[in-house]
Amino acid sequence: MTTLPDDDTAAGRWTRLVTAVSALVGGAMLPGGVVAVRVTLADTRSTLASCEAWVATSARTWMRRGEIDVDGVSMPDLERALVAAGFAFPLTEESRPRWRVDRNNGTTYTLDVTRARA
Repeated sequence: MTTLPDDDTAAGRWTRLVTAVSALVGGAMLPGGVVAVRVTLADTRSTLASCEAWVATSARTWMRRGEIDVDGVSMPDLERALVAAGFAFPLTEESRPRWRVDRNNGTTYTLDVTRARA
């Protein structure tokens, strides 16, 4: 799991999240590649229980690269952290992140992440 030293302030939590996202997603991404960020919700709102990064090892095989500490983090917080770390993701027609329902009766979602274009 990618974590940093504790700083319980809002700014500290934000910095820790962006740094963890940057390290794990960036470290897993091959040039021109895609990393799948997979989250599981903790409740019926958007609070996250877990967040994992996965990379394609072939056309049909995915490998888990690690987990990001998302204690107290929401889906929108994670989306903003991905952008702040220099990543991009596909959007819907309404300009919302295009999360795919993955499993577990709608509590696990996957978002494809790429490097933002300069």
